[in-house]
Amino acid sequence: MTRLGPLAEAAIAGIIAFTLCFIGTADLPVVNGDEARFSQATREMLERGDMVVPTFGGRDRYDKPIVIYWITAASYTAFGVNPRAARLPSNVSAALLAALLAWTARRRTRTGVGLLAALLLMASPVFAAQARACTADLVTMLCTVIALLAFEAILNRGGSWPRALTFWAAIGVAIL
Repeated sequence: MTRLGPLAEAAIAGIIAFTLCFIGTADLPVVNGDEARFSQATREMLERGDMVVPTFGGRDRYDKPIVIYWITAASYTAFGVNPRAARLPSNVSAALLAALLAWTARRRTRTGVGLLAALLLMASPVFAAQARACTADLVTMLCTVIALLAFEAILNRGGSWPRALTFWAAIGVAIL
């Protein structure tokens, strides 16, 4: 049996997670209230040409960090205003989170553990639902996990400017 390294397990986990999250997202209408608010607010920002103040129904919406609106707007610009494009940032974030978990778990243990950890994460009903929804949750979670992994690297392997930059950039994006 071929032993997979941490990066191979992370890549496999990320591909599986993205595939599971992405398939069928175009067929599902935006039904959740949160999804409707995020997707509509982003659409309104694009229509107005104002990428600073999100609105929903013409009223200012400062409830969540702006970065989710920017990422969704980029997805809308690239793929059109549709449910699949609205959910793409969460799909990609879920895949990256699964890959980071697989990589981290595999680095600490033996072959197969990272992939198993990622599959267990994807089997979590809340994670699986958020991975297929246009909300800020997984984008913020991804930034938080990156910051924590960078902080762990600083503590265990010493401070360096790339680690510090990764930590502070991830914190900054999470706050945005």
